[in-house]
Amino acid sequence: MNKYIKKEYSKSELTSKLIRFAYDIYDELGYGLPEKVYQRSFGALLEKNKLKYSKEKYGKIIFEGKIVGRYYVDFVVEKVAIEFKIRNEIYQKDINQLLNYIKSEQIPVGLIIAPGKEGIKIKRLAN
Repeated sequence: MNKYIKKEYSKSELTSKLIRFAYDIYDELGYGLPEKVYQRSFGALLEKNKLKYSKEKYGKIIFEGKIVGRYYVDFVVEKVAIEFKIRNEIYQKDINQLLNYIKSEQIPVGLIIAPGKEGIKIKRLAN
């Protein structure tokens, strides 16, 4: 079995639940609010459902044993990284950012959640 498929599959129940949370928030709040509002709403649903998570989780970029950069994702829920982007499209730079994070932090799955004017877009990425 392909290791990428296996890793993604191992978190599919959790990612499905997290995606449902994103749709529930969008259905209630709609479009046009600051990113922090969606993040706080997402955090409230995580707490309500008793899911373990970290908020604004930092990652390191290491070169020759030295930290040469840092970046963060909005949430890590168990072993799923989540990044919110308030826009109508998910761009390649967003995908690259999350892929770099999940690879460097050895997280098997990441979600980009983008509430936009034309609906919510979600991209699932596997490490």
